[in-house]
Amino acid sequence: MRVLVTGGRGWIGSAVCMELQRRGHKVEAYDIKDGCDIHDADQLAEAMAEADAVAHLAAIPHPNPARRWEDYWGLNVVGTQEVARAATEAGVQRLVYASSTAYYGAQRGWLHGPFPLVEIGPNAVQRNMWAKPPELSDYNAAAWAYACSKVAAETVLAAYGMVARLDVVILRFAPIPTSGEPWEWGLLCDRERAAQAIADAIEAPPGRYRVYNVANTDVALVDTSLWDGHGTKGG
Repeated sequence: MRVLVTGGRGWIGSAVCMELQRRGHKVEAYDIKDGCDIHDADQLAEAMAEADAVAHLAAIPHPNPARRWEDYWGLNVVGTQEVARAATEAGVQRLVYASSTAYYGAQRGWLHGPFPLVEIGPNAVQRNMWAKPPELSDYNAAAWAYACSKVAAETVLAAYGMVARLDVVILRFAPIPTSGEPWEWGLLCDRERAAQAIADAIEAPPGRYRVYNVANTDVALVDTSLWDGHGTKGG
């Protein structure tokens, strides 16, 4: 299978490329480090033309107080829409999206938190309506912008999947440490596990719109069931 990996030179993207190549797939990394921009419609369309599937990882990968609010929207949301549009027009069979458990809100302590972490659970916007809003330090403002961008990007892809314009698989990763000192606690996801999950999603049987949570542990709070887009649970 020919797979285009947006953000393919990044910390996770490079591991995804190696895992896909190990499994015998033909892989092309599409990364801004090589001058490949997901906002360049012509460039993106040319890269999509030969692809059977797309792993979409190009994004602001975590809350960063140095980035403007608009940066999260422009790259994480508008960029995702551009990738989905180009994939649809090119006849790509499947799009796998690297999302985050930030979809559910603040990530700290999910392992012991009051809310179950399930794919049909409330998102960050809904949860924040039920709770006292966080104090907006620079980090919290960035975390809120990041979480909202993931909710919005997933909504874009849900629209494509639910009307069968594109076979969409969304993977909500727990925080993925980039060093031996993780900046989060609670649920975590190793880089290798993330790469394997994306490769598994690329190779999964045909579907419409499916969502998984992915972490290092299979504790009861993590529901790794699959939803097939028709309101029924699949295995």
